[in-house]
Amino acid sequence: MESILKTEYSDQFDLERKHRIEVSYYKYGPARENFGSGRVDALATAELCIEAFKKDHNTEHLVDAANYLMFRYKSVSYTHLRAHETLANL
Repeated sequence: MESILKTEYSDQFDLERKHRIEVSYYKYGPARENFGSGRVDALATAELCIEAFKKDHNTEHLVDAANYLMFRYKSVSYTHLRAHETLANL
């Protein structure tokens, strides 16, 4: 596994993603509230980031797109958790 990750994985990419998530948290609030509530369409926003990258080749757009895709992936969990919280409060 380690030999594969040395050539097929980017720790730098992860560091950049984590940094941007931290900045976003303080700027916009918790992702759970923004994406779990449906306030932000993560998939559509990721697509906009990819389109921006195609125009200017700025790799920061790819970092942002990856984060939005992760938030989309997690939003299913947010929704599922909210359903359980709602049932517990009945």
